[in-house]
Amino acid sequence: MPSGPSWRSAAAYAYLDNLSPAELAWEFLRRNPRYRRDYRATAGDVDPPAAVSGRVRARWGLCFPIDPDLRADEAPVVWLPELDPGAVLLASAPATFTDAQTVGTIMPSFQRSTRDFTCWIVEDGHGRLPVVRIGDVGALAPAAAVIPLDADFTTRLGASLRLRNRITGRHAHPPDRMTAQRRQRLALTLRVLDGRLGHATYRAIAQNLFGRAGLPAGPAWRTHGLRDRTIRLARSGLKLMHGGYLGLLRSPQPPR
Repeated sequence: MPSGPSWRSAAAYAYLDNLSPAELAWEFLRRNPRYRRDYRATAGDVDPPAAVSGRVRARWGLCFPIDPDLRADEAPVVWLPELDPGAVLLASAPATFTDAQTVGTIMPSFQRSTRDFTCWIVEDGHGRLPVVRIGDVGALAPAAAVIPLDADFTTRLGASLRLRNRITGRHAHPPDRMTAQRRQRLALTLRVLDGRLGHATYRAIAQNLFGRAGLPAGPAWRTHGLRDRTIRLARSGLKLMHGGYLGLLRSPQPPR
């Protein structure tokens, strides 16, 4: 289990309110014991062996290993662009597009190169935007955003517009792709998951989250609605931790 404040404190999870879907996905993955073992195998390697990097990509969907003790608002999370439509895939513009803009005016807050691409994290005043540069695109060369014609086209287009706004100095606020209700449920799910990973009983978790007053004593607890709710949250948390987090990357935009 990652180091950090106790699951018993709601305030300890307040930072989740400002996370992107991709960052929320990291919160579940970093709790996965198998991922934590895989990370320990790479710890200290600036450029892990190809076999290790390949396993991290194929098994977990990350461009490179990230320390699981880092919260999502601290970790340089960059998912594979085919998995995360909120990332911008950047390539060289065709030679005839001489007026295409460059990304040379941007100073990324994080940069890391792998054997296949260069990963950036760009701050735009509304959060962190992952950018994956492929091929031989240079910072001073005319660039093009690659937007596959897939089911995530609209989300990918929105991410590309964020990057263009950052380059041109516009300050349009991107839409939140996750409803407040779902975000609150995910925060509650993480607290329950942390409680279970810390070997707390369902009853202890329910008492902390929902209050003692509403919980019956004795055998009546076994058929109580709050027990069922706590168990469902725990199961949901385990499912998200063991691969379901990838579904968070494709959280749709809420209807307007």
